[in-house]
Amino acid sequence: MSLRAAPLPERAFVVADVHLGVCSPERLAALREWLAWARTRGTVVWLGDSVDLLRFGLSALDYAPLRAPQDVEVVGNHDYGLSGPRVLRSGGVFMAHGDMVDFGYTAARLQAAREGRGGTLVERLLAHLRPWSVLDVYTFYEVLAALTDEDVAAFEHPSPRMALKKIPVLARVLRGMLRAPVQPPGTFGYLPPLSGGGSFAGYFTYEPLEVLERVLALYPGAADCHTIVIGHLHRQIDELVWHGGREYRVVCLGAWVHPTLGPQFAEVEDGAVVVRPVPGT
Repeated sequence: MSLRAAPLPERAFVVADVHLGVCSPERLAALREWLAWARTRGTVVWLGDSVDLLRFGLSALDYAPLRAPQDVEVVGNHDYGLSGPRVLRSGGVFMAHGDMVDFGYTAARLQAAREGRGGTLVERLLAHLRPWSVLDVYTFYEVLAALTDEDVAAFEHPSPRMALKKIPVLARVLRGMLRAPVQPPGTFGYLPPLSGGGSFAGYFTYEPLEVLERVLALYPGAADCHTIVIGHLHRQIDELVWHGGREYRVVCLGAWVHPTLGPQFAEVEDGAVVVRPVPGT
């Protein structure tokens, strides 16, 4: 699986984390209107997690009418079985779904532990089970896609009473990872430490500086850009961050399906990124 960047369209209208299948009728109607409006002005870019094939057993064909042949579809961690670029870049603007920030970061830490580059006790123990690679993040998605609907429901259920049912699901996921083909080792440099204020023991973070550090570590070519645009985190972020002697702009577009935040999109042209709310939502 390659992280080599594909070219960004000359004028792009970018939306992230639509999660078709969980959109309310109101949000879906707003999406149809926005797509019609955007396509008269440029190229629509779906920045990952567009369909949500894992949880709802949907087929990409179910939502084919919403797509146009000229659209650019970046693959996210919920877009199982879909093909397309994972990274876009042009004119100092870098775009990716953003799942390398947490899932990819976790896989990178396992690879680093395997190579003797530190790690927590658990990471060092897991490092002996498999020749881990940062690219195992995509193996992980394939293993998840093979779970049954019952497994997924148990895995995602928030009730503590479901905790015991999660154990065999986690065991099946780990077994699937250990049986999967070995990926070539990825290339990355310094990995920032686990987030002190993040979730999932610090593997997940929403802090702009920490997000930027992980993007620069794990996405080749991002360091040469001035603006980083991702989705995935379901947070709306637009901040200037100073790192390594220079300033970066970190943009996270949130999620179209967020229950309280209104959806927004990015208009990208000639290296400039303008983030706007979707009218009427």
